[in-house]
Amino acid sequence: AILFLPSTFILITQIILRPYFDEETHDLIHDWAYFTFYFCFFLFGMLCYSNSKLWESIGRNRTYLLISTIAMLVPFYVLYFHLRELIELPWSIAAKFWSVSILTLVSCILFYLVMIRPFNAIRFLFGMRKKK
Repeated sequence: AILFLPSTFILITQIILRPYFDEETHDLIHDWAYFTFYFCFFLFGMLCYSNSKLWESIGRNRTYLLISTIAMLVPFYVLYFHLRELIELPWSIAAKFWSVSILTLVSCILFYLVMIRPFNAIRFLFGMRKKK
């Protein structure tokens, strides 16, 4: 329910609003679909963070949540790309997914190794112990 309810709510809002506000302008008055999309992520994130019992439950079930999140992202992005009619390259969806996923993983690891791990001040900002 932690993943299903927010994602279903976001999906329903986009199915309802996207036909009326199909252009991404980030205008509060003329772009309710995108405003609602991003506001939902903010709202559900704040709700999860503000409830300590829910936050502890997320921590205990993080393995299951990771697997569920990956399983839910596939139909989410298929619908997202379908509604936006996006084309980057003439690759298949699987090739695009894996290339973006691998590039994201590599860039996050490199950022950690180069920018976070060596410096105690930045380690503190990310909640890590000082390097001895």
